[in-house]
Parts: sequence; structure tokens; C-alpha cells
Amino acid sequence: MKFTGERIIPKQNCGNIEEHASMYAESLKYVENKFVLDIACGVGWGTDALAKKAKYVIGVDIDPLAIQYARQEYIGNNFCFCQGSILKIPFPEIFDVVNSIETFEHVKRYEIESLISECHRVLKPKGLFVFSTPDCDQFFYQPKSELEFVGFHFWHYTKGELLSLLKPFSKVSVEKPFGSSFFVVCEK
Repeated sequence: MKFTGERIIPKQNCGNIEEHASMYAESLKYVENKFVLDIACGVGWGTDALAKKAKYVIGVDIDPLAIQYARQEYIGNNFCFCQGSILKIPFPEIFDVVNSIETFEHVKRYEIESLISECHRVLKPKGLFVFSTPDCDQFFYQPKSELEFVGFHFWHYTKGELLSLLKPFSKVSVEKPFGSSFFVVCEK
């Protein structure tokens, strides 16, 4: 798997591994003995981490090369990987927890409501949507058009924007345990 500068590849010591590992460690608090979807799982290392406590985890990513790498590098009895998009999740309402670490910023702003709707749709009643995303106050980046887009991130959100977008959920908690990113827990 080639390192692009954005995707975390721990087995190659590529990317901001410590910060992302801390975010997955935070997610572990919510997955014990649960059926979990790790959406936008990348190369699968976080799915493998979640599987240490979860009943079963399905890791999904849009990149077929990332899924191929995940299937080769991470093998276990209580998790698997498949290709799919966070904007059209290939499952019905079956998950106790949907986990997504540092994904919101990779989705175009006009598609973010589709992301939220899909994560809400695949959760069982009282299920949790757990995710992290950079804080706009720490990383101000809000291109006004496709022409201004540079790099891998399309938009960074403020806490107020997140709370407004997450109205489909009955309960929402937005914290900043990592200093630069929000950690959000939403209940269906």
C-alpha cells in the first residue's frame, strides 16, 4: 500500500498513528460486546483494534486497494472487510455502533447530510454513532468552491455546525479530548 500523506498505515509507520490510535482507544469505550460498523476504515488497523472488545466488526472503505491490504494484513475471527461508501452504506439497520474516525472532513460539504443519514439509517434503535473530526478552530479550512480545494480535506466543522447537522439523533455529545479534533457520540 502506497503512503499518500493522508491514510494511516501503522505497519509501515506512516501517518499520525498516535493521535488516531488515541481516537480508536476512545471508541473502545462504546463497542464492548457490540455489533460494530467501522466505516471509512482505511487499511483496517482500527477495525482490528475495535475487534479486541466488540462482538463483531465490519470494516468498510471506498478504496478497493485499502480493503485488499486490510484483508491481507489483519485477520481475525470476529471481523471482516468489504468495499463500500459512507454515502451509501451496503447494510440495513443492524448495527449497535457505527464508528468513523477522521472521516467527516473527507466528504464534500453538500454530501455531509447524506453521510449522517446513512449512519443513522444502519443503526438499531438506541444505537450509537461515534466519530472524530478536526476542530475548525484548530484547523481553519473551508474552501468556498471546488477550485479552492487543496489536499485531502474538504471542510472542517465548528462545534455549532456539528450540533446543527446531527439533529436526527436523540442525544449528542461533542467533546475535545485530543485538543485538535472533536470526539462525538450520538444516540439514535
